[in-house]
Amino acid sequence: VGSIRGAMLTITNFAAISAPFMSSQIFNLIGYSGIFIISALSLIPLFLISKIFFKSIQEPKYKFINLFDSMRIVVKNKNIRGVFVSSFILNSFYAALNIYLALYLIKILHIPMVLYLEMLVPITLIPFILVPYKLGKYADEVFGEKKPIFFGIILMSIIMSSIYIFNISTTNIFIWIVLIFIARLGATITETGNYTYFYKGVDSRNAGLIAFFQNIVNIGSLFITILGVILLDLLNLDIKLIFLFVGLLGFLSLFIIIKIKDREI
Repeated sequence: VGSIRGAMLTITNFAAISAPFMSSQIFNLIGYSGIFIISALSLIPLFLISKIFFKSIQEPKYKFINLFDSMRIVVKNKNIRGVFVSSFILNSFYAALNIYLALYLIKILHIPMVLYLEMLVPITLIPFILVPYKLGKYADEVFGEKKPIFFGIILMSIIMSSIYIFNISTTNIFIWIVLIFIARLGATITETGNYTYFYKGVDSRNAGLIAFFQNIVNIGSLFITILGVILLDLLNLDIKLIFLFVGLLGFLSLFIIIKIKDREI
């Protein structure tokens, strides 16, 4: 499961690295409109691939479980609860990084957007290609999933909280590349551990729980967006407080994550 999930994450993240670089080239030529047009056109091959290769797939018979049943499972099972908390922290980190840290760098520190897209984003996404497959394989065979989840959240939390604690406001792009590279390294370690751990314990009988797990992406993003509105718009506070908040949440989540037990290796 770990190696398969790791391979899937590697393929997905390769697109995530390629897209910002290509977007910056398109942006230089025809601006934002060109990016949206190319993004729309890229869905055509997706449609064709789905039409050709997925028509022979037989769907299993899913047992219907509503949202509240899934929530009860998460609350009662410490292992499932731990991986859900980890996923929530991870996706809160992604939202804070992709929305508010990008805003901080471009709008407040005035780092050029082209530099951000062409240098910072592709370089700092490299761990998402290099790490998942091998880490998933090692999680299967050597050290389990709990250690990667724990270690990855520590890395993310240290970097995010440090931006506020040490008032990091340099315009040196290379310093930000190092910081965000480390944070995203922690993120990909946690993400691989999360997916490996969760999907080792579910099958088609847990369709409701799987849907709930996938929706943690949206819940984490919504939470950070609401937090940003409260801190920035209503209270008019420093944007760096968002990074401190995410870092502290990460450290607090470790008390829940430490209780989970590794799947059988």
